Amino acid sequence: MSRLPTCSLYGLRVGTELPLGGASSAGGEPDVVVRFGPARSLATRPPRPGCFEASPGHVFLGTLGGGVVLARHGREILVDGDDHEALTSLVLGQGLATILHQRDVLTLHASAVAVESGAVAFLGDQGAGKSTTAAALVGRGGRLITDDVLPVRDLDAAAPSVAGGYPFLKVTQDTAQALDDDLNALRPAYSAVAKWRKTVSTVPTACPLRAIYVLEPGPALRTERLSTLDAFQQVAHHAFTGALARSTGSGDRCLRSYAALARYVPLFRLTVPRSLDELPRLADSVVTHARSVATPSNAGFSFHHPALTGASL
Repeated sequence: MSRLPTCSLYGLRVGTELPLGGASSAGGEPDVVVRFGPARSLATRPPRPGCFEASPGHVFLGTLGGGVVLARHGREILVDGDDHEALTSLVLGQGLATILHQRDVLTLHASAVAVESGAVAFLGDQGAGKSTTAAALVGRGGRLITDDVLPVRDLDAAAPSVAGGYPFLKVTQDTAQALDDDLNALRPAYSAVAKWRKTVSTVPTACPLRAIYVLEPGPALRTERLSTLDAFQQVAHHAFTGALARSTGSGDRCLRSYAALARYVPLFRLTVPRSLDELPRLADSVVTHARSVATPSNAGFSFHHPALTGASL
């Protein structure tokens, strides 16, 4: 049997029969294998979009077109269907997020960028501007870590780190134009809303997680440190596979990882104006703010930054 092409994604070596497009190649034996197989026939329920069946070690995911992805035991993904673009999108997102969950890695639905002081991550509900904010930072010299799936490791060491994903951002046409991107150089992205795929360079190694920002719309650019309880609730809300905890018997482990992240990494509520004209100032402000944040291991620090904390800019 010939060796599968292997790429590096989210800190894993992934050997795959399904072309995953753009991920950097990796040597060594794969940690996870993606292959075509009878995932549909192994399910006991009719497929539907999203997670439609889960048990310890087995999670079934569906595409809009009826394709099925089975993530099992943190080591293998079976893909079953004719729409390879939809299957690839599902594997790169929820599929590998589920594999990470099965491997006991806390995984957030977040975008993240490496800046001079470390990694900064962005949480928020759909449409909050995670990808837009990440694109703005990349446009000001940051390097993309991920635009969707953010695994957080080393929680036990009180020094959480994050690893990169695939090398592109999904941005709306308005965002691309605001950032002076050439639309002719972008490809349509497989997405629930109309977005364009912007290829960028990613960070090749793990990066220390400096701060997490929860994006919310507002009239002015403001930041506010969240309490540990509020931070815990935000982490739980934005955990990629939090809904799987009960059906897969991993609830206690998930709660411990949420608490550890909320303890060791400062979370901030970042109120962001809807105007795309504010993107350059937003990016510069995040870089300045992250630089001033104390190190994650400095538990109980008092944070004060007159330009951002509790003040309008």
